This record gives sequence, C-alpha cells and structure tokens, in this order.
Amino acid sequence: MGIGLNISVVFQPNRHFQMDGGVGIDKMWAEMMPLGRGFVQVDTEGKAIEYDGEKHGLEDTKVVAVFHQLHCLNNLRKSLFAAVDDYENFRYLAPSFKHEWKYCFDYLRQSLMCSADVTLEELEKSRDSDRKLASADGWGTRHVCRDFGRLFEWAERNRGSDDGGID
Repeated sequence: MGIGLNISVVFQPNRHFQMDGGVGIDKMWAEMMPLGRGFVQVDTEGKAIEYDGEKHGLEDTKVVAVFHQLHCLNNLRKSLFAAVDDYENFRYLAPSFKHEWKYCFDYLRQSLMCSADVTLEELEKSRDSDRKLASADGWGTRHVCRDFGRLFEWAERNRGSDDGGID
C-alpha cells in the first residue's frame, strides 16, 4: 500500500469519546471516516487508483480494514448507549441488531488478535498510596502506531466515491 511510517503515541483519555452520545459525539465519530467511507479503488495488480470522480466496478473496490473496524465499533457504541438511554425503543430494535453484534464482536476480536499490540502497559496506582493495583486502564502508555492521519489522507485520495459518514 505504501503508506508506511509508524508513529509513537501515548494513549490518553479523551472525554469527548467517553460521552454517552448525541449529535456532537456522533459527528466526531463520523469525522474519523474519510470521504469515500474507507472504500478505495485498485487496479488489477492491487495498486491504488487516485479518485477521478468515476466509480469503478465492485471488483476494483476494496475497503481499508481500520475504517470497517471503526464502522463496526461505532454501531456497537450506538446500540449500547441506546440500550441505556432509550430502553423501550432499544428492546423493540434489539432483535434487528443481533446479527450485527455477533458479526462485529467476532470481526473486532479477530482484528485485535491480528494487530496484537504487544505494548507493556503500566498498572494503575492506588489513589491512597504509591502501590500499584492489579488493573490497567492503558492511559499514559506509549504505543507504536500506524500514522492514522496519513492513512486517512491516502484512503480519501484513492476513494471509490464521494460518500460520507460512518454508518
């Protein structure tokens, strides 16, 4: 693919992404998806084709896995918050979500295992002492990550359409 370059990132909590939902947080999730929703055009050898406004056939279209994974995670996020915030409506809709949940949990499980981040995370410290507890929240730990910004730009430049959004 030729995007390359890993970067060093210290994981920090982002209170915005920990919010229950609403228009603002839904917009932030949608902004993680490039124009074209992560679908890219490739030639017969798998080389990316820069977007020229033309739609090619489905045999020439691929989706970048991380954008598929974010789509799945977003659907799980929205349905879980609906379960808490709008239980009566959720209870009615839950059977239609069931297939998506089964699929996404298995797909994300395999994605995490495939990526297998081997960073050694620090344990949390007790608030009452300097002793470490036997739990980890992952915050403050440096990871080696792919440069998501560069991948986002590459996917948008080689997109298959002008479609937007994360749903």
